Parts: sequence; structure tokens; C-alpha cells
Amino acid sequence: LVELKLTNTKLTEGDVRELASALSSGPSTLQHLSLMNNSIEHEGLKAISAAARAMPNVETIDLMGNKITKFESISQLIHHPAPPPKLRKIHLRNCGLTDEFATSLKKKTNLWKMTGGYYKDYLTKQKADNADAKTGKRKR
Repeated sequence: LVELKLTNTKLTEGDVRELASALSSGPSTLQHLSLMNNSIEHEGLKAISAAARAMPNVETIDLMGNKITKFESISQLIHHPAPPPKLRKIHLRNCGLTDEFATSLKKKTNLWKMTGGYYKDYLTKQKADNADAKTGKRKR
């Protein structure tokens, strides 16, 4: 199994804990894990973080559209004790993250170098806001 897509499946925290247990139960060739648009929150991400340690080939984890709003959840995935060796992208768009959270990511972690979406969107928004401030234009 190289790619697992469980998008829009209404996974709950309990479902994600069971999935994480299955993913970490044996050798894994998984490279791309998509859990987009489910109901994953802090506890579910903790379970996925633990399972990711048993997935040495995982390159992408897509968590867009979930309810991941705690820095500790993301930090555990990328730091505790170390990120999976091949992990390059964590997609976090539409997770309810604030601008302050994105700034915190940049200051406290290297996650902003790995994300495929949220921080890039944040930077684009900041550049547009700065340009508007310089020209005196306001968004409607």
C-alpha cells in the first residue's frame, strides 16, 4: 500500500485511533496518507503522530479540512521525538488555524518549510495585505 485516501469519510477521533493502531502494527510502505475533510481534532492527530513513527516512507500527510487548532498537535507530529525521515509535506488548509498560529509555526518549528498549503497561503495573504496598506487600497 503506497497511498491511502480516506477523505470525506466522517472519521471520528475513535476511528482515527483505530486507524493509527492498524498503521503502526507492522511494516509500512505507505507514502501518502490523506485524511482530508474528516472530524480529526487534537487526540486524533496525536494518534496519527504516533503511527507516523512506524511509517518510515511517509512523505505526505494531508489533514486539510479537519479541526486541528492546537500547536501541540502539530508539534508532536514533527518533533516528538523526530519527524518521519521522509516526511516533506503536511497539508493544513481549512483546519481553523489562525494567522497567529502560522506565525508561531514559523518561529517555533520547521513545519513551515514542509507544509504544502497553509503557510504559503498565509504568506500570500500577508503580502497582499502589505501591498494594500502601502497603496491605501482596502479589500471589499
